[in-house]
Amino acid sequence: MADQLLSQEQERNALTQPEVMSAVLAEYTAMRTELLKHIEIRYQVINYSLVIAGVLFGIGFNTRQPATFLAYPVLAMLLCWMWVDNGNTIMMIGSYIRDEIEMRYFQGRAICWELHIGDPKNYRNESRNGNNKDVVWSGSTFLITQVISITLAVILKPEWNTFFKSGLVFNVLVIVATVWLLRQHRKKLEAHLQGARTAWKIAARSAHE
Repeated sequence: MADQLLSQEQERNALTQPEVMSAVLAEYTAMRTELLKHIEIRYQVINYSLVIAGVLFGIGFNTRQPATFLAYPVLAMLLCWMWVDNGNTIMMIGSYIRDEIEMRYFQGRAICWELHIGDPKNYRNESRNGNNKDVVWSGSTFLITQVISITLAVILKPEWNTFFKSGLVFNVLVIVATVWLLRQHRKKLEAHLQGARTAWKIAARSAHE
């Protein structure tokens, strides 16, 4: 028992050494930079989806070819997958910052980055679905443009041959897959945020004891 207490005391002393804390702060800064980079990539993916939609819609109107519009939903789903993948990476980085740096070295007195990027005063006071607005609004960009592309393809009054019908059915399935992808991401985000808030509440109570 004495050896265990001595080991814990030595660990606490080691964690407060200037060189160790300097390395921790350097890692903290690097991880936050990586997190912000992935957030920026997510915004870029949204912008790419809108640019691609504008280009394909313009070509479709000029050529009067419905097939041009039917090409967009698949591209939108791939971009949505990239957007979701970056979101999952953000959650992983946020968890690492919280568990391995903020909780371990700062006893939960630092900023909880994976809950909210914005005003530090609001980090621990977000409503349960606060960050889900990003999934709803950003994710709707992919879905809305997909639906518009199919609608425009039909409005052009194409020949309802086997090729067009098959493409239409395939694109409907692609939209369904996109909805499923966004729903799974939202569920994962809700579970992640709930776990993060629970951890912060425990840290806050421990700090006042």
